[in-house]
Amino acid sequence: MTVFPFRRPSIGLSIGARTLSLVEIRRGWGPSREGIGLRRCSERALPDGLIRLSAAEPNVSDLPALARELRAMLGSEPSAAVALTLPDLCTRVALLDFEALPPKTADRDRLLRWRFQKDFNMPAADLRLSYQVFRTTPPRVLAVGVRNTIVGQYERACEEAGLLPITVGVTSPRLFDLCRPVMQATMTSGASGAGELFFLHVAEDSFSFFALRNGCPVFLRTKLLHNGGGSDPATLAGEVLATLQFYGDSYPLAQAGLPDVCRPFFVVGVPSTREVLDPGRAESMRIKVIPIGWDHVPVARNGRGQTLPDARPLSGLPALAGVLEA
Repeated sequence: MTVFPFRRPSIGLSIGARTLSLVEIRRGWGPSREGIGLRRCSERALPDGLIRLSAAEPNVSDLPALARELRAMLGSEPSAAVALTLPDLCTRVALLDFEALPPKTADRDRLLRWRFQKDFNMPAADLRLSYQVFRTTPPRVLAVGVRNTIVGQYERACEEAGLLPITVGVTSPRLFDLCRPVMQATMTSGASGAGELFFLHVAEDSFSFFALRNGCPVFLRTKLLHNGGGSDPATLAGEVLATLQFYGDSYPLAQAGLPDVCRPFFVVGVPSTREVLDPGRAESMRIKVIPIGWDHVPVARNGRGQTLPDARPLSGLPALAGVLEA
């Protein structure tokens, strides 16, 4: 009798509005990421209109067509367990403050479901929810909610393609966890920004921005960029600047600190040669932009002498984040 029929997946799959990304790793013997090797990293363009991202309505216009794309992405393997990562725009990622939180998990869960229904019109019965509690005063919760009717489409397409989603997560929170060691090393190296940092993930047609103070999130924004704005440097830079200015106006205490200390601004999803913020603006706002790419994540360094795949598109990082979390 097999007591534990599923092993940890070695394949991570991320789905975007226009692109599928797949990462396959070779795990080491221990629980740490030491010794993990990267076997392959690939991406595949999706037909126009196959996926339309929404947190309120079904995303996939043709489930069998998406299953065929997934099957083609998988290759010759008949089936595989995967860690599935979904885009931010099909979910609601929220920072919620409460006067107090119930001590029991079941009561907290009911309270958060009620809050999502009230604030975001997401019915509690159709909600898949995960969250992290920060023991601030008052307590703060970082929560991610997605409708079962939406995530169920992606899961069914995977199953039709011979893929079994062992875990399902959301892009920006998973990328934040993937990049956490790099950010912690920066914060302890003297470039601490008086305990304040920013994190930005740029997707195909959107970005997600997090501001943290002393390890606790204080502000977040997920912004849809219309008409391909994610690939237009001027549009992206303008929206990022507007977000930083809004944050500074809304949270003036976050501007406190030593005037000569630059606050680190970690950026994932764009090439290091591309500016997401004008250098002059960044200097005047005491911000140091720090791109994070494949060379900064453990799997790219700890392959024990293995030859890394030549093609490592940035779109593969969410898939990597998912499979390393699984």
